[in-house]
Amino acid sequence: MLRIVNIPKPTRILVSILILLTTGVHAQVMAPALTGSILDPDHKAPAGVTVSLHQLPDSALVATTLSNGDGHFSFPRVRAGNYYLEIRSVSYQVFYSGTIGVSRKSLTLQPFILTAIRPGSLP
Repeated sequence: MLRIVNIPKPTRILVSILILLTTGVHAQVMAPALTGSILDPDHKAPAGVTVSLHQLPDSALVATTLSNGDGHFSFPRVRAGNYYLEIRSVSYQVFYSGTIGVSRKSLTLQPFILTAIRPGSLP
């Protein structure tokens, strides 16, 4: 067992607390959120739209989520890098975003507007 000698117990406790707090702050800075919203052609918010986050350049799937009743989606912890979104929903064309650069700050994207599939066309 490792024992710290000649350091008063209150000081050891304070140092332990500071280490824990700075670790939490570091984790928050390194993992920002990526949020956005989805609208249909009538600018209404469709719920349950599948939003997939892919990493560039290899298109590896990082995470998938569903939009809520207000059309909002969120990826709470995203590492810095370049990504794109794949957005899928029944009755709408698959949408692929352009490159999304994520740095150390959380990012809220402009709303994505889906395009309805025309009757008789292939999805």
